[in-house]
Amino acid sequence: AEYMGRGRSEMSFDSYGGRQGAYGVRDGDTEYIRLSQDVEKNLSQLNNNVSNLQKLVNQMGTARDDPTLQRQFIQLQQSIRTQILATEKTLKQLNMIDGSNASEQSKRRQQQESLGRRLRGVMELFQQTCRTAMNKEKQSVAVDRERAASFREERRDPGHRGDFMAMQQVESNQEMIRQREEGMREIEATMMEVNDIFRDLSTIVHEQGAALDNIESNMTSADTMVDTGRQQLIKASDYQKKARNKMCCLLVIVAIVAAILIIVLSTTLTKK
Repeated sequence: AEYMGRGRSEMSFDSYGGRQGAYGVRDGDTEYIRLSQDVEKNLSQLNNNVSNLQKLVNQMGTARDDPTLQRQFIQLQQSIRTQILATEKTLKQLNMIDGSNASEQSKRRQQQESLGRRLRGVMELFQQTCRTAMNKEKQSVAVDRERAASFREERRDPGHRGDFMAMQQVESNQEMIRQREEGMREIEATMMEVNDIFRDLSTIVHEQGAALDNIESNMTSADTMVDTGRQQLIKASDYQKKARNKMCCLLVIVAIVAAILIIVLSTTLTKK
């Protein structure tokens, strides 16, 4: 469940030189592909880890619920939290790299929006699993405390004889209560942090949507301008054809008139 490749995903935004990039390529194709692959890999690992976390939660409150299970749950939960933070950061870095043209920008924004939705889906499943774990832990803590209180009442009874095994069980229950309470604090802190990430993702998706709308609007305007230009060229071509036709007619008329004048002049000169 340990996260692989965390260091690469947590590089700072400045290392890419903003939207221009520090690699001499404006659209940052190579870096964009690497980052998008990192997000894909992180999402796959997150899905697997959340699935494993659900299996641990299903064992809570059963005979398999012991300190080892509690430790595994806390460690895996922390690993998922780290992966979510790293994936969100990589998504932000991905958002900083433009495409070389409007069409490429539109494709990238759509891909980023899709990756953001998938990350939100994993986070929602993670939150649901944490809530289920929280409820189970609260129930288990209530049962353990009730058992401990019952044993303390029994010890106050003058006729009660000490039971070494029972005392050990109570001490074990106290340790489990402590671990469960620690786990619940971890769950609460993680859920609060995930809520913050949800808000950040909503902002990213909103910005991507606005940018995508702007790109599509520009592309539509460009298409409109191309269509208008094409229509104007067609009109200009028609005008040229009509002008040529008129010129040809005029030349024919001039030629006819000139021929008539020549005939008349020739006839007049011959008579003289």
